[in-house]
Amino acid sequence: LICQMTSMYQKAGITLPEALEAIRSGKAKLVLVAQDASDNTKKSIGDKCAFYSVCSEEIDATVTELGSAVGKRPVATVAFTDTNFVKAYRKSLQNSHAD
Repeated sequence: LICQMTSMYQKAGITLPEALEAIRSGKAKLVLVAQDASDNTKKSIGDKCAFYSVCSEEIDATVTELGSAVGKRPVATVAFTDTNFVKAYRKSLQNSHAD
């Protein structure tokens, strides 16, 4: 799924520290966390997202894969502020589970 949506990720994703600001400001609609992110990162992002009522998901991708998907160095977290991207992401998840 990550590879299928790479171009969309590159246009829509923001990484730390911008992601933290997007969470705090309420602009983040979805936060993805790499499976091999540190436990501290997972807890910190999870707590912030819960506090600010932002959806967060741990995904089946490494920090290297997630970073590559957004055209950056390895990253543990990516936030998305575009509602249309989040809808497309959710739809592609549903389609991949239907296969």
